[in-house]
Amino acid sequence: MAFAVLDRGPGLAEEDVERAFALFEQGGDSLTGKPEGVGLGLYEARAIVRRHGGTIVYLPRPGGGSEFRISVPAETVVVSAIREARRG
Repeated sequence: MAFAVLDRGPGLAEEDVERAFALFEQGGDSLTGKPEGVGLGLYEARAIVRRHGGTIVYLPRPGGGSEFRISVPAETVVVSAIREARRG
């Protein structure tokens, strides 16, 4: 199973892509404005996707913005759904 999340924000510089997935990293310029959030979103997203045997990758969008492609093996999704249903 695969899907993508797209936005038209500022995107990421090539040298910042891996850092964006790091724990407590925030976008924005801390000198000109306080970044929003605590820097857990992409870190947690990658951790969850990896736990399910999948991948998440960043791609710049033509015209600006970001695309995050998420791919998880379909079997993992089905097994997780069955386990969750059994829990109640």
